[in-house]
Amino acid sequence: MEKYLILFGAGASYGSDDPNFTPPLGGKALFNALFYFDPNGWGKLSKEQCKLFIDDFEVGMESISKNYPEIMPPLQRAMAKYFFEFKPRNANLYHELARKISLYNWNGSLATLNYERLLMFALETAGVKPFFDKRNENSNKEIEICIPHGTCNIFCTSVIANNTTQFRNCEIDGPVKLLSVPDAFKKEIETNAVPPVMSYFIPSKETMSGLTFIKNQRKRLEELIKESSIIGIIGLKTRIHDEHIWRPLAETNASIVYCSGKTAGDEFKK
Repeated sequence: MEKYLILFGAGASYGSDDPNFTPPLGGKALFNALFYFDPNGWGKLSKEQCKLFIDDFEVGMESISKNYPEIMPPLQRAMAKYFFEFKPRNANLYHELARKISLYNWNGSLATLNYERLLMFALETAGVKPFFDKRNENSNKEIEICIPHGTCNIFCTSVIANNTTQFRNCEIDGPVKLLSVPDAFKKEIETNAVPPVMSYFIPSKETMSGLTFIKNQRKRLEELIKESSIIGIIGLKTRIHDEHIWRPLAETNASIVYCSGKTAGDEFKK
C-alpha cells in the first residue's frame, strides 16, 4: 500500500490564503512585522542588527545568538506570541485540505516546519485530531503531524522562570505540553521566561527548550521520509545547511512532488 507524506514550509502557509491573513515569509517582511508587533524587544534592535535581519533573517538571528544570547529567549517568546494569533479563514487552503483528509479518511502523514498553528487549527476544525507521539486507538479521525522545528504553542514543563529571568546559552529538557486555549497560552507566554519549544531561526536550528522532543521529532521525520512512497513538498525553501531535512530526502526512494515559487524551484532542481 502506498504511504504518503506532505511536508510544508513557510511558503505553504503564506500561499494558503490572502497574504493579509497569513504570516509573512522570512526576511524583510517577517522582520518588519515583528519590529512593529514587539516594540520593546524586536523594535529596540540596533540599526546594524535590523539590516542583518532585513538582508537575511537567519543571518540576523545567528548574529544575535552569538553576540547577545541573553535576548534570544524574549525575542523568541515575542515571535511565538505573534505567530499564535494567526487562524485560518474558511477560505484557507489548509481548511480545504483538512476537510478532504476527513472526508476520505486519508491515512498519510503530515510534517511542517512552520511555527504558527494554521495547519493544526484547520485539522482540529475538520474534526481530525493531530498527534505527535501517541495515537488514540479509539479514534480513526487522527493524523500524525511531525514538527521537527517545534511550534509556537508547545512548552517544556520542567522549568518555570520569572519573566525577568535572563538565560544565556541555556538548554532545557523535559516533558512538553500543547496550549491551544488563548488564555492559557497568554498566561504562559507572558509569565514564563522559558520560550516555547521552537527552534531558533538560524542555520543550526538550535533549540533552547524541549531538546528531547525536538530530537525525537527530527528522527521521526527521517523515518516518515524513509517509509513513504510519495512525498509532497509545499512551499519549502531549499537551504543547503538544513541537512536534517534534505539529506533524508536525497536518500529516499520515494517519488517527490515539489511545489513552490519559481526561484525556490530552480534551487530545488540544482
